[in-house]
Amino acid sequence: MLLIGRPRRAAIYFFYDKDGVVDNYISYQLSDLRRNVDYLLFVVNGRLTRQSRENINSYVDDLIIRENVEFDVGAYKAGIKFIGWDNLHKYDEFVMMNYTCFGPVYPFKEAFDWAASEDLDFWSLIKYGDNYYTDFKKTEHGYILGYIQSSFIVVRASLLRSLEFRQFWEHLPPINAYEDSATHYERLFVQRFINKGFKQLVYINPDYLHDVQEYSLMSYSKDLFNKFRCPVFKWSNFSTQYKFDTFGEHSFELLEFLKTQTDYDTDLVWQSIIRKDNLFDMHFQNHLNRILPKDYSILDKPDRARKVLLVMHIYYQDQIPIILKYCTHLPEYVDVLFTTADNAKKQIIAQFAVKVGLLNRYEVKLIENRGRDVSSILVGAADRVFDYDIVFAMHDKKSEHYEPYSIGLSWQHKNFENLLGSREYIENIITLFDEEPRMGMAFPPPPYGIQIFEKLIGAEWTTAFNATAKVLMDFKIKVSYSVDKQPIAPLGTEFVFRPLALKKLFAGQNGNGWSYEDFPKEPNHADGTLLHGIERAYTYFAQDAGYYPVWVINDHWAAIELDNYYQGWRLAKWRNWQLKQKQNKPVKPSHAKRFLQKLINTRATHWIGMTLWGLYRTIFPKSRRK
Repeated sequence: MLLIGRPRRAAIYFFYDKDGVVDNYISYQLSDLRRNVDYLLFVVNGRLTRQSRENINSYVDDLIIRENVEFDVGAYKAGIKFIGWDNLHKYDEFVMMNYTCFGPVYPFKEAFDWAASEDLDFWSLIKYGDNYYTDFKKTEHGYILGYIQSSFIVVRASLLRSLEFRQFWEHLPPINAYEDSATHYERLFVQRFINKGFKQLVYINPDYLHDVQEYSLMSYSKDLFNKFRCPVFKWSNFSTQYKFDTFGEHSFELLEFLKTQTDYDTDLVWQSIIRKDNLFDMHFQNHLNRILPKDYSILDKPDRARKVLLVMHIYYQDQIPIILKYCTHLPEYVDVLFTTADNAKKQIIAQFAVKVGLLNRYEVKLIENRGRDVSSILVGAADRVFDYDIVFAMHDKKSEHYEPYSIGLSWQHKNFENLLGSREYIENIITLFDEEPRMGMAFPPPPYGIQIFEKLIGAEWTTAFNATAKVLMDFKIKVSYSVDKQPIAPLGTEFVFRPLALKKLFAGQNGNGWSYEDFPKEPNHADGTLLHGIERAYTYFAQDAGYYPVWVINDHWAAIELDNYYQGWRLAKWRNWQLKQKQNKPVKPSHAKRFLQKLINTRATHWIGMTLWGLYRTIFPKSRRK
């Protein structure tokens, strides 16, 4: 069927969010879709907040809020029933779209204009290739046939007004699981109507990519933008693990392409994934790692208008010379607040500041010896941090519990080098905060040195998960976190942050801030305390405020880090293999045991052997044998 004149279109937009929140990317999407349709019905599975309802009111004609059942299929069925077949038949095209795509990167009008000139009965934006690899409801063909993207399907009047289309919806079996939706709706839609003589086309059909990966919209979105001006990209680009398909470059390159080559606002992406994702998944999928030059500034003339503060807590007197040496790397516009619990150390800090020629404006503040580096920032510096745009929070970490002690010193050295390694590097970190407005925290990667790799990898929570969960619950932080997924946290409590990202934490549980009495008394050598809970909770507060954290490292140390990871994994794998070999190695019985077994297995000596075997078991009980 060809369209004649200006077509009239109706659309059903399906939406679901566990919190009932319509993110800005959907409002942007609806505004563009609205320019191409005459009637728009918004169908919600679950619930919708009052603010979200107000945000979409100007784009939609009608709104349905229904029980969260039967996924998108149930929503479309409910929408069709609401509109009514007679009313629906008045339109030339019927659009079914859902919330699982970002965009449009390029206006939907381009796709609608293309379709208007084509002789077809239904169309979509893109087709998936045949899938020979996924064991998901294998069909009679032995593989999953290619199918069109179900998140955007347009049905022309020739199909819309047909008996076959109506019967399809009225006879659909119950949809109780995602697999039912995919099997009975998504993956049968094309073949069912093609087999009945209806003609289908797709706006983009990159056959050359189907031999590489059947789901090109997921792994090759950048290619589809570059070559075909694809209007959308999937939300799952930033939430579905890529480990089985690629090396993981696609989501990273996609964001960079959108940011530099299109007008699409990538903040629409970040707003949504920060609100919904687990930090570990967000970090892993989007590679929130930043490697910065140590020896030169990213900008020829760094912006020095930013107000920056370093809060440095000092407990160990022997660390004062080391710390003050690093402080000389600070650009002169960075203010410094030293905190210590000892008046003698206060005097020594001031003396060394003069000795090393510290040019920065600084203060040495006495605080209570309770809460350590955590109370230093949350109590001691609380009256200062919100006067600044960016704050470095550091302390003299020695980690004396590691044996040999050199491991702890290496960890300290790593943190200092990757936060205060040089003037140029510090300015690069400040520039990074300017370039990434959604970045709320930056800190070095965990201490995955070869010596402690096996102990720490996968055990980053240590015994602190419950303490962290309590902090987050007490403050009503509702982001996703799980004991099964590692925390992306500044282990060692040395990091850079935007004060606005941690505003809720600084306010304290009662809104009046923290006091030293909130923290455990000294001496305190236990793990899993409030201090360790806050250490792992910082980033979740930032996420709750709409920011993401990054691992930051200088280019010199990156060479060391790469070998630590590689050799750490190799050593862990080798030791695991050795352990399995030891467990599977058959244990040779002793000479006495072999002799007794021979007696037992011989008919003539069986009863003598059994008697002696009982005596043997009495003398050498099983619990003592290996």
